[in-house]
Amino acid sequence: MAPSRRLSVEARGALQAAQQIARERSCPHVLPAHIALAILEAADCAALSVLHEMGIDARRLQRALLDDLPDVKAGPTPADIPLAPSAARCLQMAYVEARKARARSCDCSGKPTITTEHLLLGLISPSADAGLTALRSHGVFYGEVGETMRRMANSDA
Repeated sequence: MAPSRRLSVEARGALQAAQQIARERSCPHVLPAHIALAILEAADCAALSVLHEMGIDARRLQRALLDDLPDVKAGPTPADIPLAPSAARCLQMAYVEARKARARSCDCSGKPTITTEHLLLGLISPSADAGLTALRSHGVFYGEVGETMRRMANSDA
């Protein structure tokens, strides 16, 4: 199973934006921080809505993530920049989160779809170990994100 085949349009766009961020910084791999930055830069992103609902200052978090990125100037980067192993692990954890969400909704038909919310959970999952201390230092914690997602889903129902 390839998690990338299960991406929503929004999540696919976030990963493409992460790849562009890596390219602009001449980074040879897409890092978890690139994915987080792509989520923060998306205008109508479900994960960004969760962060806003939690009271997270997206601009401050964005600055902190940029400050934490390695300063790589390795020359030209390929058009298709691969995921770093840490980012691939985050994507795997996002798939696990999508499966858990589908099971909670009692909708076991079809395959789970990874949304940007699942990407966010994958980034902060204890199992992913993405090393994104900027997220934690700004109040983005796994349990709180999951609870906010459930609360927002229940208020939409």
